[in-house]
Amino acid sequence: AAGPRDAALPVPQALRGTVTGAALLEPRAPRGRSSNAPTPEQATPQNPYVLPAREAQAILTRYFGSARVHSGRAAGCAAGVGANTPLALNTERTEIIQLNGFTPNQYGAAYGFDALHKRGLRGERMRVALMETDGFKRSDIETFASCFGSKVPPISQTPIDMKRMPAPGDETTLDLSVLVGLAPRLGAIDIYASPSDEASLLKSAVAALRAGRPKPDVISISLGICEPLVGGNVVSVRAMSDVFAVAAGAGIGVFASSGDQGEAGCSSDGAPTFVPAVSLPAALPYVTAVGGTNVTLDAANKITNEVVWNDTPLGGVTGGGGGLSVMIDRPWYQQPLGRTTSGPRGITRVVPDVAALADELPGYALYCTAPGRDVCQGGWMTVGGTSAAAPLTAVGSLLMTQEARRHGQQPVGFLNPLLYSLATSGKRASVLRDVVTGNNDVNVAVPRDAGGGSPAGVYSAKRGYDPASGWGSLKLSAFSRAALKAGARRR
Repeated sequence: AAGPRDAALPVPQALRGTVTGAALLEPRAPRGRSSNAPTPEQATPQNPYVLPAREAQAILTRYFGSARVHSGRAAGCAAGVGANTPLALNTERTEIIQLNGFTPNQYGAAYGFDALHKRGLRGERMRVALMETDGFKRSDIETFASCFGSKVPPISQTPIDMKRMPAPGDETTLDLSVLVGLAPRLGAIDIYASPSDEASLLKSAVAALRAGRPKPDVISISLGICEPLVGGNVVSVRAMSDVFAVAAGAGIGVFASSGDQGEAGCSSDGAPTFVPAVSLPAALPYVTAVGGTNVTLDAANKITNEVVWNDTPLGGVTGGGGGLSVMIDRPWYQQPLGRTTSGPRGITRVVPDVAALADELPGYALYCTAPGRDVCQGGWMTVGGTSAAAPLTAVGSLLMTQEARRHGQQPVGFLNPLLYSLATSGKRASVLRDVVTGNNDVNVAVPRDAGGGSPAGVYSAKRGYDPASGWGSLKLSAFSRAALKAGARRR
């Protein structure tokens, strides 16, 4: 999950003279403007002036790429609705852009979960497996669920290559919150926590499918391994691919985040480097890779605009992962794409397959009190990342499977064959929202001595498929109905 970052924000020409400097503010600023909100001249750090939406959006677009002001209508408890990440516009922190996070009713309506809920699909007796690297505090999830009208299901925890479960963190907290927010009556969740290496992830996948253990309906993975760094662990990667092929054969869908560093998917000593790369396991052939976007909502929380997540230049190296694999062959369902680039890599696996809300500005509202974690600020906050988009898409597939079973059909399972079949048919516009704006080129934010500093000119969104957003985002209600029709033809 991406979280709050420090950044130097250039002062717009219109504000020079009044604004002397800029920085990102830690998310503890006042929750919003009141009827006696101060003017810029009256503002103080304790009672700052909040820029109006139009002015705020102009600054965000110019300096933070895909960042958007909050839109739509949030619902829930006051504290959850008020979760925000402010951006300070001067060093005195007296003028801010306040970015309230999206709430479950908003991203639920945006992607069609509300329509599925109205059809009685809320996750009853359904099961999700999560593969994680940290733990969680159940009290945090219960606080979140209570705020937004959900129920926390039984949650099992299995450490892999660890003596005990790791300390609570924001990643697992975020994944769990997205699941319970969008499937408010979910039956059960199984967490497999391991180090973020190929061998441990393989063991987690095997454990999730082990005989004698309740099988999940979907598996969601919010972690990634830079593909060029796999090196001598190719055998583990191939074995992992075989395990996910078994999952597909058993009717279990596997969803993985495509990464949060745009097309520059690798890092060295914790710092991003410009090495165009994709992440594993997202690039494996039996995995649905989920990229990142940002959205603008209307008053009914329907999407009026969706763009590729890319907060460069001042947001740092943050954007939806995507590109071409260097080691995974083009799977059969991607053959209709043809060559995506010139050269031998043009016929390898390309990711993502789909995309969903991931931009951290404004991000998702979250409650997290995990001790010792910088991103968790002791309560309500906002976060983002494709590590939220992956469980969002996974739980959407889970509800589609629930609907299929109610009609006596087999589970939706591995999504990609159906996804690419519908996307290359005349039904694409009805079941998918094409993302045609933005790119995941973060090279301008990479240090020049690491090969960055200027646009790389790769992976812009366009009509149809592209490596910045895949086929776009799912229109879940219509997609589920299309899946039912496809299932009826197979019977």
